[in-house]
Amino acid sequence: MPLTYSHSKLNDFDQCPLKFRLRHLDGVKSNVETIDTFKGDRVHETLKTLYEALRQDYLYSLSELLDFYEQQWGRFWHFGIRTPRETEEEQFHRGVRCIENYYHAYTPFCDSRTEFLEGEVELHFPLDLGVRRERLLTGKIDRFASRPDGCYEIHDYKTGRLTEDNLAKSWRQLTFYQCAIQFSHPEVRRVELTLHYLESGENLNRWQTEPEITEILRDTKQQIICIESQDVFPANPSPLCDWCEFRDGCPAWR
Repeated sequence: MPLTYSHSKLNDFDQCPLKFRLRHLDGVKSNVETIDTFKGDRVHETLKTLYEALRQDYLYSLSELLDFYEQQWGRFWHFGIRTPRETEEEQFHRGVRCIENYYHAYTPFCDSRTEFLEGEVELHFPLDLGVRRERLLTGKIDRFASRPDGCYEIHDYKTGRLTEDNLAKSWRQLTFYQCAIQFSHPEVRRVELTLHYLESGENLNRWQTEPEITEILRDTKQQIICIESQDVFPANPSPLCDWCEFRDGCPAWR
C-alpha cells in the first residue's frame, strides 16, 4: 500500500512540522475545531445542496439556500469550536456573504453541466528514495463539470481570504486534481481550473501548461522527500497558532 499524501497534509507540513507530526504521523485526536473549518464545511454543504437540486431540475432561491445554511450551522455547532478573534455571529455572517456572492455571480447556473460533486480522486506517482517507491496523492473535487465546447472544469470553493501564498498552494491543489482526472479519464483533454474565493467574490480561472504541471509535480516530490527524511518535526510559531487544535500542549505556545 503506497504512502498517502494530500494537499491539506502537505499544507500542514508547510505551516508547522510539529502539527503535521501530531495529526498525520502520531494520529493525535482533538475535540477542538477551528471556526474557519466549521464555517467552510457549512458553506460547502450548502453549495453542494444547490447543485444536487439543480441536477433534479430544481433551483433553490437564495433565501431557501440561506435557510439551509442556518439550519446546518445550528445542527453541527458544538462547544469545541475555537473562535479566537471573531464571534460566532461574525463568522456566521461571513459565511452568508460567501453564499450570496456565489449565488449572484452564477445564477441561473447553466454555463456547464455538473458531472460530480465532492468526488474523491487519486494520483499515483513514483518517488525515488534509493528504492523506487510509489506515493499516492488524494483529494476531493468540490465540483467537476463539462461544457458543450468539450472543455471540462474543476471548481474549488475557498472561504478564507485570498493571499499570494494561499493562491499558489490552491493552484497546486487543483493541478493535482487535474492530473488525477486526466490519468483516470484520458478523454478529458481540456481542463479549466477555477478558484472561487467566496467571501471577496473573486473567481479566478487558469489553464495549466505542461511545464507548469511538471514543475508543480517535481516540487511536490521534493517536499515529500523532505518530509520523509525528517527526524525532528519542530514547532513553527505563527499567528495561526491561535487557531491550532494542538496549541495547549505545544512547547512553543506562548
